[in-house]
Amino acid sequence: MEKETKDEQPFKYSKFELLPTVIRVEIIDKTGRAYVNMDAKTVHIAFQDNNGTLKLFIT
Repeated sequence: MEKETKDEQPFKYSKFELLPTVIRVEIIDKTGRAYVNMDAKTVHIAFQDNNGTLKLFIT
C-alpha cells in the first residue's frame, strides 16, 4: 500500500509504503549488523529530501 505526499502529513515524503510481509529488519554497516529487529510488527519505508534520505518506521 503506497501513499503519495499529502499536505496534511507532518513530514514531506516522496514515497511512504507499508511492507506488510516484513518481520525482520537488519541494518548492515562496515562493522556488520549494526541493528537487528526480529520481531517487527509493522514496517514502513519512506523517502524524503528528494529521495536523499531513507527512513524506516518499525513498531
